[in-house]
Amino acid sequence: MEHALGVDVGGTKVATALVATDGTVAGGVKERRHGARDRDELVEAIALSVRKARATAPGPVVGVGLACAGTVDRDTGTVVVSPNLPLKDDPLAALVEHEVGLPVVLDNDVNAALTAEARLGAARGVRNGVMITLGTGVGGALLIEGKIHRGAHGCAGEIGHMIVDAHGDPCRCGGKGCLEAYVAAPGFERIGFRTVGLFERGAFTGELIGRLAEEGSAAAMQSLETIGWWLGVGISNVVSLLDPEVVIVGGGLGNLGELLLGPARRVVRRHPLPPARDRVRVEQAELGTAAGAIGAGLVAWEQRGADAG
Repeated sequence: MEHALGVDVGGTKVATALVATDGTVAGGVKERRHGARDRDELVEAIALSVRKARATAPGPVVGVGLACAGTVDRDTGTVVVSPNLPLKDDPLAALVEHEVGLPVVLDNDVNAALTAEARLGAARGVRNGVMITLGTGVGGALLIEGKIHRGAHGCAGEIGHMIVDAHGDPCRCGGKGCLEAYVAAPGFERIGFRTVGLFERGAFTGELIGRLAEEGSAAAMQSLETIGWWLGVGISNVVSLLDPEVVIVGGGLGNLGELLLGPARRVVRRHPLPPARDRVRVEQAELGTAAGAIGAGLVAWEQRGADAG
């Protein structure tokens, strides 16, 4: 059986999946930390992950779908800008293709994740939906009338850089008050540090706060309530703008589930206008952190079909 290889490139790791045309995954999703300091190191890390995954394939690998955090130009295979990766105006698809000898198609990582959720997960049967991923950064993707919407310049869905407080905390993009500054990993650390007596600076992670909250820590619950409130503000703005059927929250920090989604839903039920605020569903991603790699494989199959047609 033929497979496409989906590759999800995050701020700290590369995930790969061998994906059949029906979305089934051979051998599960594999992750490798990359620690890349520049473009060349990142390309080398991606190529190594592709070679290792290809070596385990139960049949021919027909192409690579590359999902990357940041703004991408899918037509040219270029990463225009990526706040959490050492890439700027780099032809990543061509660079990886040169290294691995397979056709490569590039897409934004959350577009790929939403592609997978629409085919196989929490957005099955949905015509209009939004996905938000929480991790090293905050990503977003839009499903409009059954199709991924990329916008005029490939920038649609950059929900993480929507301003929620114009005079607020600094964001790694250089701005202030972006949603990413409050609900991505650095925001988790900053908010946790502000919660008196909770953590030493640098020791705060989503996994740790979730465990402490489940153990009954009032300080951890207070931090999650604050972070969930900011997430709800961001979701409320998206609901007011797009009126989606569902907003799916995924990514590594999205695995906190109801600890974050509960506070977020309480904000959403108050602020957008009815009937959108009453009908929109705010759900955890079903495919978890595997969605990006699986979706990248599906994007590769889509491109192969388009090329054949």
